Amino acid sequence: EAIKVFTELATHGTSDWVDRAWFQAARLQVEHGRNADAIKSLDALDRDAPRSGLKAEAALLRSESLIKLGKGADAEPFLKSLIADGTEPLASRAALSLATIQIERDDAEGALATLDAALEHSSKSPLVPAFLFRSAEALVKLKRPDEARKRFLEAAEADPKDAWADDAVARAARIASERKDDATAFELAEAFPTRFPQSSLKTEVSLIAAHAAIALKKPERVVEILEPLAGASDATNTA
Repeated sequence: EAIKVFTELATHGTSDWVDRAWFQAARLQVEHGRNADAIKSLDALDRDAPRSGLKAEAALLRSESLIKLGKGADAEPFLKSLIADGTEPLASRAALSLATIQIERDDAEGALATLDAALEHSSKSPLVPAFLFRSAEALVKLKRPDEARKRFLEAAEADPKDAWADDAVARAARIASERKDDATAFELAEAFPTRFPQSSLKTEVSLIAAHAAIALKKPERVVEILEPLAGASDATNTA
């Protein structure tokens, strides 16, 4: 109903409201998965209000719609334009979206360049943890695991309450384990349950800790780590 009202206002309202009404209609359409309709609303905004002050925000919203429609390549020109313009927070959001597209199409070098530039130009952005996390993913694809581990840890340290912080530490621990750096893997994994008590990754990371403890010849710690997992498994089987 809200989309209908905004569309009616955009179509028949005064010129002062046209761009805002089309934009709000498009925003709601994106939120409810109606991305093709959102593109039509944004086309109407461009047509009816070519000098709108919402042009930059509309470009970002359009790019988000295109990405969700699987048309990342079509979104790239809009994202690059927003990054070049440098207006925050739109430039940071555009950089993160562009890097995500680049990672998904296996352009890890391009993604890393995009994110390094974002980290340099938007060092105070609340998206810094996400920049670091995505750049670590790019480094993994580029087979630079030590640098990737460092960035995953930097992402977690940048904002320990960030939604990706537990995943970042888990990935850093996994890399350390794969690199046979058992001391680091154990240190990261052992502290994980205390740092992230609600994380869904606790079991996976506990297994990394146990594997590292075996390598470090700490049998008593192996038992302490695995017993709660075995107990949880028994309880689940009984239920």
